[in-house]
Amino acid sequence: MADGWRSDSVKQHEDILQAVTSTANQQIPFNVQKYLDDFSKALSDEVKMLLVEVGNLREEKLNFRWVLRSATCK
Repeated sequence: MADGWRSDSVKQHEDILQAVTSTANQQIPFNVQKYLDDFSKALSDEVKMLLVEVGNLREEKLNFRWVLRSATCK
């Protein structure tokens, strides 16, 4: 009995995969690599901007520390 259920389950699984594959093939094809390249480029641009911003904030922090030390030493 379990073998019958198992074979039915495998058959249903195969039928579902076939239906999904045929539906996917009917959809408009797209180039995944192009989308990944575009995403990577956009992400790298964002990371560069954030690194510049972090560098600027670090410099500001160092300047504030210097000003505070100068003000407290007088």
